Amino acid sequence: MRQIMIVASDIAPTTTEHAFVVSTPLDAIVHLERRGQIRTVVLAGTFARNRELAACFGEMYPSVRVEREI
Repeated sequence: MRQIMIVASDIAPTTTEHAFVVSTPLDAIVHLERRGQIRTVVLAGTFARNRELAACFGEMYPSVRVEREI
């Protein structure tokens, strides 16, 4: 199963069959380390404007696609 993880501080943490929301970059890292099936990370809200955070996730997890909601 391919999952999408959304990193957003202004959305309540939630989970569906194919996606879930975390509220901090640290929570995102914890999930990326534990769950090998995450294929896409979407940075939303204030995190979407953080290019350095997107680059960091891209370098740390090259097999995961990182998108910024604009």
